[in-house]
Amino acid sequence: LIGGDVKSLLHIYGYFDQDMAVKYISEVALALDYLHRHGIIHRDLKPDNMLISNEGHIKLTDFGLSKVKLDRELSLMDILTTPSLAKPKQDFFRTPGQVLSLICSLL
Repeated sequence: LIGGDVKSLLHIYGYFDQDMAVKYISEVALALDYLHRHGIIHRDLKPDNMLISNEGHIKLTDFGLSKVKLDRELSLMDILTTPSLAKPKQDFFRTPGQVLSLICSLL
């Protein structure tokens, strides 16, 4: 159970028992709550992007599609629109998601 991602672990086990599922869902919910309170929307949440640490905790990865610091209320179109089809507002040398991933890796 050390390391890897949730997708690989699900492939091995087929399903999680109730205790393991509750633990992982709780950790993902806490991580998303933290991100949302800091103005970050992940936008690519899937088992491949949930790594399992050596201690068995979930770490969210791949913030490449994330949105940072909304200046307005989140609309339904923000959730349903494919980011690659949306018109970019600014060109960045690094996307906010790449910067966030780098910062999280350094912590």
